[in-house]
Amino acid sequence: MLVSLTNCKEYIRLTKECEKIKLQYPNLVEIIESAEATNDTKEEIQALATYIYNQHKISNYEIYEMYKIGSAECLQWLMITNLL
Repeated sequence: MLVSLTNCKEYIRLTKECEKIKLQYPNLVEIIESAEATNDTKEEIQALATYIYNQHKISNYEIYEMYKIGSAECLQWLMITNLL
């Protein structure tokens, strides 16, 4: 799974963009982890929205890779047990 994800350019781009946001706006990590509203600037709120969106897409890539691995293992199991 990790090999497939590290070969996915969009996954890498999203991960790097999230890291850049976390470095540029360190208080966002605190906001995300504490889930408390604070007085943020419009720029910080936009960065938070981008970060959350990217994390959602990263999660989708990870879930898709897990699905592919599970499907392959299921197919192998069906072939081994002569059910396919």
